[in-house]
Amino acid sequence: MILASPDDRVPLFRYLLLVPWAREGWLTPGGAFDPGETPGQAAARELAEETGHLISVTGMGPAVAVNSGRWQDAHGTTIATTNWYFFACAANSDIDLSGQGDSERSGLLGHRWWTVSQLRATADLVLPAGLAGLIGRLLIDDKRVVPYSAPTGMLLSRYLARRSAISRARGPLLLSESRRNHAEPLSMWT
Repeated sequence: MILASPDDRVPLFRYLLLVPWAREGWLTPGGAFDPGETPGQAAARELAEETGHLISVTGMGPAVAVNSGRWQDAHGTTIATTNWYFFACAANSDIDLSGQGDSERSGLLGHRWWTVSQLRATADLVLPAGLAGLIGRLLIDDKRVVPYSAPTGMLLSRYLARRSAISRARGPLLLSESRRNHAEPLSMWT
């Protein structure tokens, strides 16, 4: 979930990321689907749990990006994920962590609100890769316009076709692309 504060900053959470990164990194709020949830419903619920911000599914609009990959959890289990990114505007820049579960709180190393220029300048690992550019496009001329090039379903179809072709050529895809990690992943933005 990409949440913009009234002063155009976004909250990110710092965790120790395991394989393939093996270092600390910053992530957008988000998490797993509950049974029967749509991507938008899961994003709205996770945002409320992790930040205290209540945004309706209709208040988010369509997904602005999607990516997928493999990583390992703290128990060494390989997890395959598909991540849907939605955009919404917050009424304030408060963070309420009380809705987070024990496992989320125990792994959380910190959180902060970032400007686009801070994201572009940091040497820290920020996932998904390309987040600063996407946020910059979402906040065009301070008008909070959410551009997308195709309906979400078409975006996902194109993404999955591209992922399949690249996967056959180079093997498993990972969550994000960055010169700062050792993965060869795939991200597709609108």
